[in-house]
Amino acid sequence: IKYSSEAAQIVESIHHKRAKAMDNPTCEGWEKGIIILDKDGNIKRSTGLILEGETLIGGWFKATPKGWKVPYELEINIDGYIKKTKEGSTTAFWSKEKQPSQIMKVVESQGLSALWGNSTGATYIEEELQVDEVTMISNENGKYEQIQDTSKFNSLVCKLIDYPPDATLDRFIYITAKANNTTSDELKITASNDFERFWSSFEKWKAKEYPNINKSSSTLSEDTQKRINDCFELDAVAAKAALIEIGTDSISGIRDEKQAEKFLKTFNQMLDEESKGE
Repeated sequence: IKYSSEAAQIVESIHHKRAKAMDNPTCEGWEKGIIILDKDGNIKRSTGLILEGETLIGGWFKATPKGWKVPYELEINIDGYIKKTKEGSTTAFWSKEKQPSQIMKVVESQGLSALWGNSTGATYIEEELQVDEVTMISNENGKYEQIQDTSKFNSLVCKLIDYPPDATLDRFIYITAKANNTTSDELKITASNDFERFWSSFEKWKAKEYPNINKSSSTLSEDTQKRINDCFELDAVAAKAALIEIGTDSISGIRDEKQAEKFLKTFNQMLDEESKGE
């Protein structure tokens, strides 16, 4: 991916970086967390918890590769990593309540790259890059063209339907964009600002165009459905694994409250095990 006039950069997922590090024979684990300023003005480290009156100021990483006599430690300030829109407001993924987990991803990525990066050199995860820069990609002719940031729309959709999304949604977006003389990506950006209205229009259109599509027989309450959606927003990889553990591969496969509670219990156990392992 090419950002503005800078050199092209490789964007990698944090999960791939972790897997690559664990495959390295010198890796015996690592630690990460946040740096906070407490109400008395003292700086302290935490593994993610912030108490009332404390201020988040950065993130930390620590690991001792096999054969090393001293640990490798890294600390970074949060300033400069909080993503802003072109209008200057904080993006949804860097909202105040999500900043601890986001800055931990950033410092973890930098620490893993420094210790166990491969021959391609340091790579970046999305959280390390700023969205207010123009995103460019190389097309089939070798020229760079601008693309739109539709991550907010995609995130909202993933809370409602499984990945990959229903093909009918792609068709609805295409037809609606064409009718409004705009592109699909521009429509997604506009729709994300009034998503409830957009989704309501899509469901009405889908019911009319595809009346024979089977509807979900799920009997989950709105509160339970929200708790499940929150799991996917917190850690989509662990949530998918929890689904498989209870015998399904999609959210729509959870049919009742009993199965939903089993999913939530399994998901929380996976997070606890991951936390203890790191």
